[in-house]
Amino acid sequence: MKISPLVTLIAIVALLATVSAIADEQWEIDAVKYYEEESGIPGVMVRRTSVQFKNGKQYVIPLYRAKPITVLHGADGSHFLLAEGADCTDCDENIGLRFYELGNAELKHADRRHRYPGRLFDYMDPSRLLEESRTFYGRCINDTSDSALWFIKYLGDDSQWHSVCGVVNISKEGDNLQKLTPEETSLQAVLGAVKRGVCIELPGVDGTTEP
Repeated sequence: MKISPLVTLIAIVALLATVSAIADEQWEIDAVKYYEEESGIPGVMVRRTSVQFKNGKQYVIPLYRAKPITVLHGADGSHFLLAEGADCTDCDENIGLRFYELGNAELKHADRRHRYPGRLFDYMDPSRLLEESRTFYGRCINDTSDSALWFIKYLGDDSQWHSVCGVVNISKEGDNLQKLTPEETSLQAVLGAVKRGVCIELPGVDGTTEP
């Protein structure tokens, strides 16, 4: 019996989808452990965080006050850990978000620090609101790969409020942050993806600007 090219193509696509699904499952977070280590200052300990995956891989997140959030899957087969934390302990740096590519010997330090969602007030005047942001992750704008989005309202130098939307599309080239126009996506469309269960909003927190 002769097999048509279309049937062969469908079989290949199905096989690739199965392999991708298995790889995604293997990179699911299996356990998170917190432990303390010496900070280098006598008598001062710092908390560190390690995360273990279903495939047995275990990494220490190279941040202080660290917490793993989720694993995001790129269209090119890459897997990234989205984590929160800061580069220092007992300091004024706000908690930020970072992306770490999985599959290497260790989690390489992510140079780009992304804002954590919520309301941001003026450090010098805590009653003065400067920014409001919302963050979403998952298949919020694309059915085949994950991304992270920020919807931001900020008080500009002209004392007017402005809005901007940014998206991080992950790949083996890293986390690429781009601006999106209202024609490309909207908060309403992303909230629709949340309602369908394919996109998740990261709860925001109140904070102040860094001094």
